[in-house]
Amino acid sequence: MKPSYIASLFLLAAVLCHASCSKDSDTSIAANQEKNIESLVSSLLASSENGYAVYNDGAVRVVLARGEESDSLSAEGSADLYYAGFTVSGSSMSVANLFATNNKEFAESVSWSVSDSTSFQAVSLSPSDDSLLKGLRKGLVGVHAGEVSVILFTSKYGFGSKQNGTINAHSALA
Repeated sequence: MKPSYIASLFLLAAVLCHASCSKDSDTSIAANQEKNIESLVSSLLASSENGYAVYNDGAVRVVLARGEESDSLSAEGSADLYYAGFTVSGSSMSVANLFATNNKEFAESVSWSVSDSTSFQAVSLSPSDDSLLKGLRKGLVGVHAGEVSVILFTSKYGFGSKQNGTINAHSALA
């Protein structure tokens, strides 16, 4: 065989191995995140007397306090809400992993700066808004007014392999 042909085969084999290794790595990351999320779901449910979990195609909403028995949020509806966004590290949520909140009382309780009062207002979100992360859109469907819940999802339904500000690539989110 000619040396250039052998080099081409070697390069092709290296590219195929890299693609396969990357896919295996992504699969391993996703499996680990799913395991950690399930552990976190169990922990959250154990701390809530009447809590329950709702699974919706890649997102899990853990209801810690039931809302009103009114209609739930549909995929086409919208809801005004306060939030706190966390990266999930292992099988826990920690204040150290908080990356955003619009809840002033919560921000004060974790010693975040609250000097900009315009940041602490309810936001209106809709599961049909394609600018929202897929995991958040899926997790919002079915929410009731007044409900206190935690929506969890793997990086597959978040930012994936891309870093976004202080959120590392391949981060599961809550």
